[in-house]
Amino acid sequence: MQPDTIWQILGILIALIIAVLAMILPPIPKYAGWLTVVACVILAGVCIYALVTGKNLQEVLPDWLPWQSIVAFFIGGAILSGIYGVFFSDGFSPVENIPTEIVLEFHADGTPPLQLSEKNSYRWYSLNYDISNPTNGQIINRIVTLVWVFNRPTYFKQLEVRPSQGVNIPQYEMKDSNVRYALITFMGPMPNGVVEFRLKQ
Repeated sequence: MQPDTIWQILGILIALIIAVLAMILPPIPKYAGWLTVVACVILAGVCIYALVTGKNLQEVLPDWLPWQSIVAFFIGGAILSGIYGVFFSDGFSPVENIPTEIVLEFHADGTPPLQLSEKNSYRWYSLNYDISNPTNGQIINRIVTLVWVFNRPTYFKQLEVRPSQGVNIPQYEMKDSNVRYALITFMGPMPNGVVEFRLKQ
């Protein structure tokens, strides 16, 4: 097999791989992703045309557009998209604006809360951390942390915590979050009552 034929086949494979990545990677915006797909299809078509006609890529492409540069560009794009998708987007599922909320009934005795309803909620955990007096071992405070994992990745700008009427919840803070989960910490024990957690896009 001639070296140029190998590069043509490699160009087809690279174009198809990048086209798939452009459709499934969350960090690539919708329209940019489809433009990438179109560009990859064009590149694959050029490579297939060169194989069918028996020409090399340099004969098919204009003189000012060397095929080595095109292949190198798409290889670099695939590597960068893969790195960004794996390390910064938390998964390969498409990220959308999905209504996401969960309603929990908390108990003052520290037992796990009861889930009343949910939307786009995959799993959640309620963790209690008791702070005790070192001299007598008496509990002086309780930190409650809610780990909330979403079913499908979703964009959101704000987390809304809405206790039911008459329920006074302690001060809270969202310690960490991304398109996959939210980590909420309450700086005191949770009272008896219902609390709604909702993501606002």
